[in-house]
Amino acid sequence: MNDSTVASVQQWHEFHERKRSPFFSGIFLGGPAVQKNDFPFDHRVQRFGIFCGHVAIDLSEKERLSKQAVALLQRKQEYLLQLMDQAYKEHTIHMNTWKKNDGRKYGSMSNEEVAEAFRSYVDDLFSFGIYVTLPLFVEEYFESFIQERFIQLFGKEAGRWFGIAVNPLKDGTVIKEEQSLLQVNGEQDLKDHIQRFCWMKNVGFFEEYYTEALYQERLHQMKERQKQYAQNKEERERHQHLFLHLLEKVSDDKFLSSIIKTANEAVYFRSYRTEMFYSSPCYNQALLKEVGKRLGLAGYRDFVWLYWDEIYTRLKDKGVADYGLIRQRKEHYVFLSGLDREYEQWSGSDAKRVYEVFKSQEELQTAKEITGQLAYPGKVRGRVAIVQHVGDMSKVKEGDILVTHSTNVHFIPLLKKVAAIVTEEGGILSHASIISRELRIPCIIGAKMATKVLLDGDMVDVDATTGRVKKVS
Repeated sequence: MNDSTVASVQQWHEFHERKRSPFFSGIFLGGPAVQKNDFPFDHRVQRFGIFCGHVAIDLSEKERLSKQAVALLQRKQEYLLQLMDQAYKEHTIHMNTWKKNDGRKYGSMSNEEVAEAFRSYVDDLFSFGIYVTLPLFVEEYFESFIQERFIQLFGKEAGRWFGIAVNPLKDGTVIKEEQSLLQVNGEQDLKDHIQRFCWMKNVGFFEEYYTEALYQERLHQMKERQKQYAQNKEERERHQHLFLHLLEKVSDDKFLSSIIKTANEAVYFRSYRTEMFYSSPCYNQALLKEVGKRLGLAGYRDFVWLYWDEIYTRLKDKGVADYGLIRQRKEHYVFLSGLDREYEQWSGSDAKRVYEVFKSQEELQTAKEITGQLAYPGKVRGRVAIVQHVGDMSKVKEGDILVTHSTNVHFIPLLKKVAAIVTEEGGILSHASIISRELRIPCIIGAKMATKVLLDGDMVDVDATTGRVKKVS
C-alpha cells in the first residue's frame, strides 16, 4: 500500500499525541465515517487517522464539517444538547446489553456464533461515531462566540465569566471515582467500586485495568483527604450558583444562553465520549477472552493489535492471528479512515515511512515567549518538566511546571503536585482544560511547540490569565 493518500493532503490538523491500540483506532477514528440514521447532514469524515501515535485529520475535512455543524447549531440551538442526551441513553442501553451478554457461554458456541457476537459488539461501538467528532467541530465556534460576547458584556471580567461558563456543572469521572472510593466500607463496596472504575487505566484500549491492590493503597491516602474533598464540594456548589447567576445576567440573549448551556455540557461530554469506548471491554470480558482463544493468541489482550475486520474474518474462517503482523504494529502503525468502514493501514517500517511523510509538514519554531489560551487562571514561576510519554512522569517534582502535548487520565496523580500545566493541545473541551478546572490548577492550552521550545529545567513564568509562558533570564 503506497502513501499517496497521505501525501495528497495539503494540511493536517493534529489534535494530540496519544498511545492507542489499532483495534481502538480503527473504530474510534473510523466510526465518524459511518452515517448516523436521521442525522440532518452527511457527517461522514474521511482522512481521519493516527500516525505513530499522532492523531490528525485532513484540515479541509475539519473545516468543511465544522461549517456544517455550526450552521446546524445556529438553526437549532438545542440540537447538540439533544444529541448528547441521545448518546447517554444509547450508551446505557448498550451497557446493559453487554452486562447481560457477559454471562453467555461463548466457549460452547461455534466460530460463526462467536464471530457474530463480536460483530454485534463492534457495531455498537461504531454507532457512537458521530459523538466522537461533532463536539470537536463546534469547539472553536463555542470559544470565539462566547469570548466575543463576554468581552462586550463584561469587559475586563470576561475571562472570569468565561471560566465559569465552561467549567462543567457535572462531576467528571475523576471526581466521581474519588467520591466513590471515600464511601467504600467493606469488601463488597470495594468490589463494586473496582467493577465500576477499574477501566480508567484502559486509556488507549490496551486491556489494562486497575487492581484491588492499587485501590487498597489509595484507600489509606483518601481517608486523610476527606477534609479537602469536603472543601472541593463546597467550591463546586459555589460554582453552580455562579453559573446560574451567569445565566441570569445573559437571560435577555436567548441564543447566548443556549450556547453557554451547550458548551458547558460539551466540556463534560468530551471525556464521556471516549470513556464509552474505554469502559466497554469491562462488560465484554467473556467474549473478548474467547475471541483471543479462537485466534490462538498466547494472551487474549493481543487482539487489540488487530483491526476489527481482521478479527471477524479470522473467526469466521477459523484462522489464527498473524503474530508477525502484531509484532510490527507494536513497533509502529498508521491508520487512515475512508468512508463507511473502509480504511488504509500501514505497519512496521511502512508505517514509519508514512509517518515521516506526515511529519514533514510540521514546522519547528523557536521563541522565548510561548502563547496559548486560558484554561484555568493563575500566575506561577517554576521549573519546566517535559513529559512526552508516561515513562517521563517519574521526573516531575512537587511544584514543577508540567509541559506536555496533552494530558489524559494517567496524568491525574501527577497533576495533583504540579504548580501549573502547559499543553500543546488546545480547546475548551480538551482533557487538560477540564481537569485543570476540576483541580483548580493554573493551565494554558494550545501552546504550540511548547515541548520543543522549552527544555527540562528551564525556569519560566506562567501567566495563565493572559496565556503566556516566558523563560526567566
